[in-house]
Amino acid sequence: RYLVKRVIGLEGDEIAIKYDYDNNCYHVYRNGEMVGEDHINEPMKGSYETMELTVPEGKIFYLGDNRNHSTDSRVIGPVNVSSIIGRVSLRLFPFADIRTF
Repeated sequence: RYLVKRVIGLEGDEIAIKYDYDNNCYHVYRNGEMVGEDHINEPMKGSYETMELTVPEGKIFYLGDNRNHSTDSRVIGPVNVSSIIGRVSLRLFPFADIRTF
């Protein structure tokens, strides 16, 4: 089974997920700058803990676009770069079955 997730940080990047009390949601920061996330389904809410980490050597930090319902590096931690098997280069929206074309 393959999963498609968004790589947020590479080895050596400092990642932080911080709660924004004014907007009642969480924001992702990479190397001190907030990551623009117009692609996520909805603001990241829930009972997550604020987290900060430096991505270890040979690892990546990834998040799903459906942040409120995604098992990703917030849960399982950074993963090995060697576990990446591909890169999305074409995305059809809304998620049409490409075999119908």
